[in-house]
Amino acid sequence: ELDSGEDGPGEVVIVSSSPMPAAFVGVISHELVHFLQDQWTGWRLHDWYRDSQTTDELQALRWVVEGDATLNELYGEDPPLLELLVDIEWGPEENSEYDLWYRAVEALSPQDSVNLFAAYDQGSDVLARLRSRSGQTAIDALLLDPPESSEQLMHPNRLEADEQPIELTDLGRLREEILTASQWDEPIVDRMGEQWLQSLIVTASKNPYVASTAATGWGSDEMALWLSQDGEMEVVTWQIVFDDPWEHKEGVSGLRRWFFSHTGNEAEAVLPNVLGWDGPTGAARLITRPNAIWLVAATEPSIADEVAHKIRNRIWTNYWTADR
Repeated sequence: ELDSGEDGPGEVVIVSSSPMPAAFVGVISHELVHFLQDQWTGWRLHDWYRDSQTTDELQALRWVVEGDATLNELYGEDPPLLELLVDIEWGPEENSEYDLWYRAVEALSPQDSVNLFAAYDQGSDVLARLRSRSGQTAIDALLLDPPESSEQLMHPNRLEADEQPIELTDLGRLREEILTASQWDEPIVDRMGEQWLQSLIVTASKNPYVASTAATGWGSDEMALWLSQDGEMEVVTWQIVFDDPWEHKEGVSGLRRWFFSHTGNEAEAVLPNVLGWDGPTGAARLITRPNAIWLVAATEPSIADEVAHKIRNRIWTNYWTADR
């Protein structure tokens, strides 16, 4: 944070001993945009990252923050930060920086890599279209009031309509009737979001069209990690709902294709509307319900079967009805 003087808040000067690689000019200008974002938001970006309640909300914030910085890098047309870069040079540590970056990227899983770069690539594309329609003030407004879901950024009409994820209410029933407090600890709960769902399918199926078709129409989701009180078992449940019956049908098709490809095409129908797979370290079941899709993963096949069977034989909330 720079103290304000007579001529404004001051300037950033970066000086080293030899010319900086051209690729790093964009990096420095990108990071200086974050500096300006912090000033614009009253130095609150760090708090917003820390206080994000769900993976979905965090990714939406990253799309705005990183998309804005990427859009305003020095390499862009008429870069706004050109006058800030008074003197930039780079020292001999350039190669070690490159090595560190490549090692970090190579350590990511394919899905982590997709999610990481989406904020820069897709995020900047979304904000570029927004700026073309409404100017930089529209992006500045998003920095002050970021959307709560990646869905809003992936579909501009839903951002304009301020469409929010459906509030799911079935977790309480799952707790009362299946994973009861007498045997299971309080779950850790998260909402993953449309962008995460799409990345999950595309990294397994290698088919961007299938992934986009399956994820579009996402209405909400709820993932929960359950730990048994004796510490011997773990279960993950994931409920996904879509906006309407047609999108639900597309989502079912995409998730079934993901389940087969993710399990090396070893999944099989264990019950009507239930796909199952037993792996070396656990088991997974994909349950298709009339109004939702459920995924169950557990450390023991018997537990996965038990939870999946109980989910399959219950009537869950129909979020398409007006009285939900």
